[in-house]
Amino acid sequence: MKSTPMTWLINGLKGMFIGMANAIPGVSGGTIAVITGIYEPLIEALGSVFSKDAKWRKTIPGVLPLLIPVVIGVFTGITLFANVIDLLFLSIPMQTQFLFIGLILGSLPFIIKQSGKTSFRWSYAIPLILGAGLLIWMALRAEAMGDRSALISAQQVIRQITPANIILIMIVGAIATGTMVIPGVSGSFLLVVIGMYATFKTMFVEGNLPVIGVFMVGAIAGLLLVSKLIAVLLEKFHGHTYFGIIGLVLGSAAFLWPGFTFDTDGYTSLLAFGIGFAAAFFLGTDKKEKLKTSATDSSPKSSDASPENSDTDSQASKGSRTTQKNEEE
Repeated sequence: MKSTPMTWLINGLKGMFIGMANAIPGVSGGTIAVITGIYEPLIEALGSVFSKDAKWRKTIPGVLPLLIPVVIGVFTGITLFANVIDLLFLSIPMQTQFLFIGLILGSLPFIIKQSGKTSFRWSYAIPLILGAGLLIWMALRAEAMGDRSALISAQQVIRQITPANIILIMIVGAIATGTMVIPGVSGSFLLVVIGMYATFKTMFVEGNLPVIGVFMVGAIAGLLLVSKLIAVLLEKFHGHTYFGIIGLVLGSAAFLWPGFTFDTDGYTSLLAFGIGFAAAFFLGTDKKEKLKTSATDSSPKSSDASPENSDTDSQASKGSRTTQKNEEE
C-alpha cells in the first residue's frame, strides 16, 4: 500500500469510526470496516501473521500504512468518543440508530460488489440466513434483557490488577477485538451480556493504564486468532463467507431497529436514515469506480507479455481454479 500522509490520515479516521462503533452496545466495528472498504485488506494482513511460510515478513511491512493508523484510530475512537456516542444514544436514540441503519443498508451494493460474485448460488443462502438469523436472535435477546443502561450501571468495575482478574480482563480484550472483525456482531453487546462492559468502558474513560495493558494482551490475541480464521474462510470459501457477512450486516440493521413513531422523532429519524444511506451509497459508488479503474490499469497488456509474466499468470489461474473448486465443494 502506498504510504503518504493523506493515506495515514484517512486510515486513521476509518479506525476511529471502527473504535466508536465498538464502544456502542449493538453496533459492530466489523460492519464499519466493511462499509469503509478496509475489511478484507485488514483480514488478509492480520491473517498472514500465522502463515507457515512466514509470509507475514513480506506482507506486514507493505500494510503498515494500513495497520498502524487503523489500530491507533480504533483506540482513539474508543477513548475519545465512547461518552459522546453514548450521549447521542441516550438523548436522540431513534435518530442515531436510524442513521446507523441507513449507513448499513446503503453500503450493501458495495459489499455485494466486493464479494466478486455476479451470480447467486443457492448454497450461498445457507450462510446468508445463518448470519442474519444470529443477529436477529441477538436483537431478541437484547429486547428480553430490558434496559441495558440499568444493567451496565449495576455491573462491577475492575480497576486493579490481581491474579484472579487478569484472565477476565484478557477475555474482555479478546471479545472486544475478536468480534470487531466479524461484521454485524457487537463485541460491546456481548460484554454487556457477560457483565464486563462497565469495566471495558471505564478503563478507557479513566485512562487506567495497568488494566488497559492487560486488556491489550487479550485484544491482540483475539484479533489475530479470529482474523486468521476469517482469512482462511475467505481463501477457501470466498463466496459463501461473503454472503455470510452480508447476512450479518443485514441482521445488524434488524438488531438496531428501535421501532418507529409518527411524530417529530420519527420524521427526523427518517431524515437521519436518508443521510446515512446516501453517504454510504455514494461512498460505495466512488469505490466501485476506483476498483474498476484499478483493475483496468493493472491488467497486463499483450505487448508486455514475457515468460515470467506467463508463469505468474499461470500460477494465478491455477490458484483461481483451486479456489473455485473449493467453493464448489
